Amino acid sequence: MNPIRYQTLAEKTDIIKSIPEDKLDAFLASFRAKLEAHLAVRPSWTDINARTKWAWDKHDLEVDIQCLEAQKAARWHPVERAS
Repeated sequence: MNPIRYQTLAEKTDIIKSIPEDKLDAFLASFRAKLEAHLAVRPSWTDINARTKWAWDKHDLEVDIQCLEAQKAARWHPVERAS
């Protein structure tokens, strides 16, 4: 999966909120794997354009993961333990 493209953070939030709860873990795992693969292949430090694109893609993936984790935490409702 590629980074979630959006115009504003509000649009990104709407996209993430639309992900069904049962698929959220799969999305998180996919984005973490994509970030790990992205970090494994760095562009030549002499190619400024490739380096800049790589850095922005890395940032986008990190933000996507943070937003997905926040959405997962917001949906999690602990069950009260009986005393």
